[in-house]
Amino acid sequence: MREAIRGLFKDISESVVDEILLMATLQRVRHGDLIFAEGEKPERLYVLIEGEVKVFKVNHKGDETILRFFHPVQFISELASLDNLPFPTSTKAQTDLRLATFEIESFKELMRAHIELYDFMLHSLCQKLHYHMNVTIAKNSDNEDSYSKIALLLLEDFTSFAQTKHWKIAQSINVAPETLSRVLRRFREEGAIGGVGKKISLLDRSKLKKYL
Repeated sequence: MREAIRGLFKDISESVVDEILLMATLQRVRHGDLIFAEGEKPERLYVLIEGEVKVFKVNHKGDETILRFFHPVQFISELASLDNLPFPTSTKAQTDLRLATFEIESFKELMRAHIELYDFMLHSLCQKLHYHMNVTIAKNSDNEDSYSKIALLLLEDFTSFAQTKHWKIAQSINVAPETLSRVLRRFREEGAIGGVGKKISLLDRSKLKKYL
């Protein structure tokens, strides 16, 4: 856990990271268990250290919509935790997990005491909001616009894209797995991405941006 936390806060001074580590608690979650459910009030601030997390919503009919998958190392729903808002989504462990959790008020006090940590969290929140705004627009676009959906995901969240199984990505953006494979094959042919099979590398962002 210590190495993962130090990696997440690599741009923060070592003394502040030491304080963060002192207040961190390791939590293990078994595959298939909920971390929190939509509508619950936050009790802790969560950082994913190991494993895969599914973020989803369930409508009044009980139908589940997958929004995204989280991979290490990153915060999970930190806006709700820091602003004491009900969680807007549910999260479930797709594998056995390890989480670093923090008492919310103690972490906020640390943010107030260290401007560099405050700035780091503000930047993290802005990135998340930017991602959600753009990806929500892409996911709600017409199914025939699969190229723009997939290009945007690659540009906005490449690390998560590269770590997530392709059938899960296809399910989360409402396209057929065959469509995802076809689009990725075209992106490879154009030199926008590299790699073989399910392994992907990002080569030329400008070639993806032309689809937006």
